[in-house]
Amino acid sequence: MQKMRLSFLALIIVTTLGACTKPQNSKPHGYVSHTDDRWPSSTITTCFEQDGFDLDKSTVAAAVTSEFAKAGFKYTGWEKCKDDESVDLRVQFEKDSEGSRVVDFGNRLKGLPNGVILGLSHECLNEYSGSHCQANVALHEFGHAIGLHHEMNRQDDVDCRYQQTSDRSGEQDATQIGDFDPNSIMNYCKVFEANDKDEYLGLSEQDVATIRARYESPQAQLEATGFHILKDSAEFPGQVQGHRVSQYRYKLDLLESIDCKNLEGYSDAIGIETTIPQAVMDSKPRNRTLRLCLIGGDSESNWQSLEQYTSKDFVMSQSDGTQPVPAITLHLGPYGKDYLKLDMTFAEPLPAATISAELGLLEKPELVESSEQKVLVSKDEKTLSVLFKRDRLRDNGTVFVKRLVIFTRFYKSAFLSANGPDAPLSDFLSEEVAVPNASMVLTDGFVKSDKTTRVRSLELEPAKTEYATRRYLELTVDTDSDMSRVDLGFKLVGSDKSFDIRGSKVYRKGNGRYRVAIDHSNLVYKGIYRLQSLKVHDYFSEQVTDVAPEDPVLSGTSSKVPEIEITAGYPLNAKAPVITDIVAPEVFDLADLSQDLSVKVTVESEIPVVAVIAQFVGRHPANNIPISFSLPFFSEHKGPDFQIEPYSTYGMDNDTYRLRSISLYDAGQNVTEIEIKPGDLVIPGTNVPVPQFKTIGGDLPEGPAILSVKVDAASYKKVDTMQVRITTTEEQPLISGTVSIRSLADPSIEFQVDFDNPGGSESLVTIPIDEKFKVSGAYVVADVYGFDEHLNMLALSLIDLDKTEYWFTQITAPRFHVQ
Repeated sequence: MQKMRLSFLALIIVTTLGACTKPQNSKPHGYVSHTDDRWPSSTITTCFEQDGFDLDKSTVAAAVTSEFAKAGFKYTGWEKCKDDESVDLRVQFEKDSEGSRVVDFGNRLKGLPNGVILGLSHECLNEYSGSHCQANVALHEFGHAIGLHHEMNRQDDVDCRYQQTSDRSGEQDATQIGDFDPNSIMNYCKVFEANDKDEYLGLSEQDVATIRARYESPQAQLEATGFHILKDSAEFPGQVQGHRVSQYRYKLDLLESIDCKNLEGYSDAIGIETTIPQAVMDSKPRNRTLRLCLIGGDSESNWQSLEQYTSKDFVMSQSDGTQPVPAITLHLGPYGKDYLKLDMTFAEPLPAATISAELGLLEKPELVESSEQKVLVSKDEKTLSVLFKRDRLRDNGTVFVKRLVIFTRFYKSAFLSANGPDAPLSDFLSEEVAVPNASMVLTDGFVKSDKTTRVRSLELEPAKTEYATRRYLELTVDTDSDMSRVDLGFKLVGSDKSFDIRGSKVYRKGNGRYRVAIDHSNLVYKGIYRLQSLKVHDYFSEQVTDVAPEDPVLSGTSSKVPEIEITAGYPLNAKAPVITDIVAPEVFDLADLSQDLSVKVTVESEIPVVAVIAQFVGRHPANNIPISFSLPFFSEHKGPDFQIEPYSTYGMDNDTYRLRSISLYDAGQNVTEIEIKPGDLVIPGTNVPVPQFKTIGGDLPEGPAILSVKVDAASYKKVDTMQVRITTTEEQPLISGTVSIRSLADPSIEFQVDFDNPGGSESLVTIPIDEKFKVSGAYVVADVYGFDEHLNMLALSLIDLDKTEYWFTQITAPRFHVQ
């Protein structure tokens, strides 16, 4: 099963449903599934997994039924799903923040429980249910269900900053049909624009035409899609296939000059058993983007329309990244109201480049704005642009390019930096690149005034809400300045629990009034929450107002201190989460990059657990640094199973790793922390055996690399010098490391001494007995960390000061006395 599609995580400004007329004379452009996931019938049965949600159901059913009827599809049903009922699409509404998504594409969704998931937590300015926002999101997800992919991820989209692919590589398992459609319901940028203008979007003319063409006409495509950069023509995948395709025509040329809708230049008809010759690729320029155009025909010579041609873009490499980056000219300017754009014009085309940049403000060096990942590319590939959202650069002043990093497969990477607008951008790795800087003067920024931010009135709606039923509360504030964020603190009445909420969206309404979307998802307990603190941020300062329990109104205002009642939350005395099972792999091969290291944790909990963090530690001295396994935080986990993975397996080697600690975080801000000692057979408080797993495929030799740690005397005066002698195997001598000394009388007294080893299996660390030894009494060499010549870490750690041996070893930790 494919990974769930995460889409439309933030749709903005919507109201009621509107109407859309049927398009005429449309030309099919789109991005469709590569594999044949077409529905066998134009009638698709649909049901809802839940009772209730009447307004949401009617909104979704009305939009989907009317819009997809334009493409010849009839959606029926729209009732509650039955266990014994075989339907095509099963729709689930979710209250959490993961967003709307599908679990697969096209007819692979048939009968899948929760196959189409519609979230109810989008950041729409008005109520979400029944809105334009909800209708647009539903149409987007049902577009995936009919076989459409994200239009903004096409290789030929050069405008949408929300594109999710890089290097113009396109989306995996998708086929380009016709030209890019900027108005598609599958294009994030168009949907965001529609919601900003309070418009109902509907399917575009090209969406409708693409769906019709996909189901009614031959459609050629290459056999493989997961490629973009070719090392040589032998990698060119010339096999053509497709829906109802037995023959095809093709042409190949530079992207900037080819016209796929013109029959001139296409080959004669070729049977699909014959591949496109490699010689065609050999005759084309290197290090330039080429476009392959295809039209397919069936056995009766019905041909794919030229308007709905299939295309795929390639770059065939000639260089290996040894040439310097071509000369660059920079230009910096505004891009709409909230963005700045940096244009980079190169002397030569620069295909498949990845660029990141930073802007600085001359008057305030601490303010730095980073570019978005999306790179906008001109058709001739000589001008590349990156966008900067003005999150930090809100002051007036001179903005300049502070850093520019260019990664490309065909030239040397460039790491350019400058410390001011008059200084050229220079490559600190070489002197081959020096570029005149680009700058601009911001005059529309916020101007600091002598006024102090002051809240004049405050309203909080709604006062009652079920937990996670509506994820955003609306706060209206009057201030004397431009406000950037509002943070709230609430206290659960009748308890000692306090909760902080950070305002996530600020909408300026004029005359100093703002609407702030407040995420209250962490108010999980049933009861009344009373405001206890208010922090209002403008772009220069912040105002903090504390609220005492006896205050009837907010200080300095006539506004009543707001309260929120959660009517269907969790009980305050809910039981702490309990681990019921942990399953780890018996053996994990570090050399097998096709598999992921994962541990399954099963939990029973009355309140949803939002995160699990566990630490495993190896028995080998080199692996005593704990490896953390974690599940990232998100709003509400349905449980009870968690698949936790390490951030990285870097540093792990051949060993047996055993659970050392595990922590469970629930939505009520409760943390259950469990420490596992070396002698524990089961996890404390449970009957669950302590899990462990063996790793293979590393390069660490068997047995400990550090053989012993010794000191040269048992007792010292505070004028002496001691030596710590660390002996390793001859195969793994230390080249550098750190020794940690700790007082047994006062464990808070701890210090470290770094050392280098000139060579050999014995390292001598000289330590003066001076003021670092703050008290007299017993001390111990608590930890030894070091690296061998291959940068493998070797380590010994005394986890428990009551023990005489280092963790999971029989090596004695030396103790000594300071008089």
